[in-house]
Amino acid sequence: APPAVSNMPVTGGRDPIAIAICYNETEFAVPCGICRQVLSEFSPKGDLIILMAKTDGTYQETTLSALLPSSFKLN
Repeated sequence: APPAVSNMPVTGGRDPIAIAICYNETEFAVPCGICRQVLSEFSPKGDLIILMAKTDGTYQETTLSALLPSSFKLN
């Protein structure tokens, strides 16, 4: 999981609004399956905004629920 996400339990972070992933390639980088599941633990409604950006300034926007429609919830 990204360092910002893995540090959330330690710092008391809860229910983030958005996360940005920047990638210096021709394609947009999307979170892997494990990262999607970890993010779902911090976004119980699945409304986390995910911005996938490239260093040229272009980006795509989606939500966690669009990338992980049937996530496993511990709560």
